[in-house]
Amino acid sequence: MDNGSSSYNRFLKGDDKGLEDLVSLFSKNLTYFIFGFVKSYAAAEDIMLDSFAEIVIYKNRYKDLSVFKTYLYRIARNKSIDYIRKNYKCVSLNAEAEATIVDKDIEETFLKTERDKQIGLAVFKLHSDYREIITLIYYNGMSVDEAAEILNVNKKCVYNLLARAKLALKSLLEKEGINENL
Repeated sequence: MDNGSSSYNRFLKGDDKGLEDLVSLFSKNLTYFIFGFVKSYAAAEDIMLDSFAEIVIYKNRYKDLSVFKTYLYRIARNKSIDYIRKNYKCVSLNAEAEATIVDKDIEETFLKTERDKQIGLAVFKLHSDYREIITLIYYNGMSVDEAAEILNVNKKCVYNLLARAKLALKSLLEKEGINENL
């Protein structure tokens, strides 16, 4: 299964078909991913196109340190957050109360994004073994079998490592004042 790296490398070498392959491979799912943030299909399509434009304009930013798909989704996520910030609207009800109405979806999305960011930063503070297993299972969506194969260990070891990693992450988040249920 192509994660986009080979197509992007072809594009970097001058093959425009590589970019076309990337767009056809990721555009639909990327748009749905962005839609989850912005709740507007038109805005999601625009942000998706902006994300692809960024990988074309800033070709040298991708360093092949992560899966290309992850890199592209990170760009889209950041652009979605920027969109939400720019379009965050408060409406004054009346001069007496000075109350505001905040769109619940935008607020919930923002809070979830901030919580995810805090968790992501905490994951990077974990021991490398813990960080690796959490990244494989939760961020890359791999199965326990796939993670076991990549780490060259048995499934029981993956389950144990994952349990220890979750405990370490929970402890770290509590130290940082993030006490929500994980």
